[in-house]
Amino acid sequence: MTKFYFNENGKLCGEIEIPMAIGIVGGITKIHPGVKILLKMMNVETASELAQVIAAAGLIQNFAAIWTLATEGIQKGHMTLHAKNVAVFAGAIGEMAIKIANQMAHEGRVRFDRAKELIKHFMLKEQCEAPEHKDAPECKDPELLKLLDNEQKN
Repeated sequence: MTKFYFNENGKLCGEIEIPMAIGIVGGITKIHPGVKILLKMMNVETASELAQVIAAAGLIQNFAAIWTLATEGIQKGHMTLHAKNVAVFAGAIGEMAIKIANQMAHEGRVRFDRAKELIKHFMLKEQCEAPEHKDAPECKDPELLKLLDNEQKN
């Protein structure tokens, strides 16, 4: 059971009640090197501390789900994330990846080949914004002009 509320100072607080048996002595925790490393990275020395980490992760996941439902919806949020992953896989970096993901989601065409096309267009757009290139024939491409117009609207 999860509960979120604002305390007397106006801070958002969360509580979660999860039945779980946690232990860090014996079993896999002593033989698996990855578990040892993770416990050390989290600075966890007791089962109680590990339980707090697990509870915090549960609160974060529940809060993220509530936030998504209250704002853009899970399906749209998932499509946006998927579009960004496709853009990055196609070679987009940073702000360009976000712009390409938004454009693909807006078009409803979240595909690797479309991401590659958009990368070319965004790179050409940057080149065409330079005064010495703005009158170049490739800067008059109708699809590029449409993309620029869509970007200005968003």
